[in-house]
Amino acid sequence: MPGNSPSVGMESAVVFEGCWRRFQQRHGTAMRVPREIIFLNGAPGSGKGINTPHILKTRGFDSSICVSSLLTSYPDARKFIDAGEMISDAVVCDALLEDLLGGRLGGGGARGGGVDGGECAGVVVDGFPRTAVQVDFLKLLHDKLAALHRAHAEGPLSAAFPRPGFKVVVLYVDEETRRGRRT
Repeated sequence: MPGNSPSVGMESAVVFEGCWRRFQQRHGTAMRVPREIIFLNGAPGSGKGINTPHILKTRGFDSSICVSSLLTSYPDARKFIDAGEMISDAVVCDALLEDLLGGRLGGGGARGGGVDGGECAGVVVDGFPRTAVQVDFLKLLHDKLAALHRAHAEGPLSAAFPRPGFKVVVLYVDEETRRGRRT
């Protein structure tokens, strides 16, 4: 299995390798790697949308990605949505990777940083990961970005490949509190 994550399942490894290969075919090494990525999760109504602007301001970030919004603008995901089907992990991961490192889609992404645009301080990702495959995808993405950091640490692209800083935050609201918010 790829990377240093021995607990990653075969399906997850296949999804990651496919997504990474497609990303590299489109971008090569011209990617924008944020210094820090905060993955914000929680049930609907837990406060992800309310807390995102505060996190952006506090951490000095200028970008956020709301995965549900991202998917509605990603053509491959749109096909599933229009057909009333579940979006596959591979398509979700493709969309996130494209916006997070490629910064080409409408979701915000890490635009402004990396090889062709300077450093990107960080980004908040709302609503990822949601499945076990997506959790494994994050492990493998961290391993890949860490390897790129090591490979470029002493060279002219060192600023484009910072040491990856991943943080996962889960917001929790109990049912009683949630019911109190509904009026």
